[in-house]
Amino acid sequence: MARFRLSILGALMFGGCAHPSLRPVVTAAYTELSCPFDGTKVFLVGDFNGWQSEQPMQPEGRRATQRIEVGPGEYAYGCRYADGVYLAPPDADAYSDDGFGGKNAWLRVPEQKL
Repeated sequence: MARFRLSILGALMFGGCAHPSLRPVVTAAYTELSCPFDGTKVFLVGDFNGWQSEQPMQPEGRRATQRIEVGPGEYAYGCRYADGVYLAPPDADAYSDDGFGGKNAWLRVPEQKL
């Protein structure tokens, strides 16, 4: 399951006004996603990067990880290996059919007010 570090982008501040409707809304979150690692270069691909990635994930033992910044919403994603294998990581929030006989992982980023 993904863990988020929140950042405030475009927060509204009106002279210290504490009215609840004017509280800043979190518009981006940092999360670290991981894929199984077997020595083959692996790339994190999904809705958040147009299913393209030039940057390999960083190996950490038997996992490879990558930190990404995403806004609130739901994102399909997966692990694309240099040998052409595509895999949905086993620790995703949810899964769906990818339309090619496999499955996509899903990341859900809730909208949060501070």
